Amino acid sequence: MNTHKRNKVRHAFRQGYKAGLRGRSQYQCPYSTVVAERGAWMGGWREGHDHYLAGYLDIEGI
Repeated sequence: MNTHKRNKVRHAFRQGYKAGLRGRSQYQCPYSTVVAERGAWMGGWREGHDHYLAGYLDIEGI
């Protein structure tokens, strides 16, 4: 049985999106030293934060 490795950059983007959508600060990024993941997390955070400001709800947290 094969196991698939998780795409770390995609995972970082999703984490950042969720953090931005929940109104968390961009300074809470857990990727301070890994450049690729930090960039993905910040991109996700920006998109999530824009949705947060537009009034979208985080359905997963309900």
